[in-house]
Amino acid sequence: MENNTIKNNRVYGIRAIRVKNGNLNSGFDNRPKSLADGTFYNSDVSTKYLDRDFFKKTGNNVLIKKHLKLDKDGNIYSATQQEIIEDKVNGDVPDKIVNIINEFPDVQNYGAALTGNINFGITGAVQYGIGVNVLEESNVITGDIISPYGTGNNKKKKKKDDNEIEDSKNSATNIGKSLFIDNALYVQDFRVEPYNINSLKEVYGDRLNGYTNEAYELFKKAVLFSASLINTRTKKDCYDEFAIFINLKEDSIYSINDLLGLLKINENDKKFVIDLEQLKVLDKIKDVESIELYDSNSCSFENIPAKATIKDRFEELY
Repeated sequence: MENNTIKNNRVYGIRAIRVKNGNLNSGFDNRPKSLADGTFYNSDVSTKYLDRDFFKKTGNNVLIKKHLKLDKDGNIYSATQQEIIEDKVNGDVPDKIVNIINEFPDVQNYGAALTGNINFGITGAVQYGIGVNVLEESNVITGDIISPYGTGNNKKKKKKDDNEIEDSKNSATNIGKSLFIDNALYVQDFRVEPYNINSLKEVYGDRLNGYTNEAYELFKKAVLFSASLINTRTKKDCYDEFAIFINLKEDSIYSINDLLGLLKINENDKKFVIDLEQLKVLDKIKDVESIELYDSNSCSFENIPAKATIKDRFEELY
């Protein structure tokens, strides 16, 4: 990362991901994850997976992601964290830590827990909350999936004559389940705290770039595009719906509590209307520099605060 301009101001934000007949975040039982009261949710880990995938697609270094390698016999396997670091990061241990932070935007944004030869924990500048589905009518659709391959385990003994026995496989195949949500809107808050990375300059000095504007802008693009660009069977019907960025002034310690509670979201003629009336309280807060709003073709904002501006997400991409 060559742009060493340090970002210092904090940002509060919200992102929303629409799901139509998809599964944004499933558990080990393949069902969409849900809270104790049955509300569907997606975890911060799930969202970071989307973002890291976006980082990699756009040509950036990514540390915390599965890396495949070939062993000496030509078999594919998943590399260990230590192997990834050895392959991608130069220098001795102290230098490796600095280089990891400087060169990997996913570490700057989301942090990393390093083990093995390097035993060090880094808290990233960005922290996501969990995303909660705000729609009242969301249903899980279950479908059966038949494998095109035989199980290979089901055999019958067939008597050919008095002396010969031969094995014959029957036509049994594996049957699985496909689980999707018909319609959901996951709304998730986040906070950007550059101090988490910038404070490490007290230890590493000018060798450490700190939390760069480049790393933040990459995160911002991921918020606007990472869900829409993921292309797996369960996630291809997930879309980035809207996003809000609340930019505080430098050195501000102002805290916005329960940001999600300030939104009111209605579904009108299959279009989401985001009511920002309660967000107008931020117009009176001198620590708030500006508010950026990003909508989509299937949503709109109303009762927009004076400090807010609706922006074109595609201008951010290019």
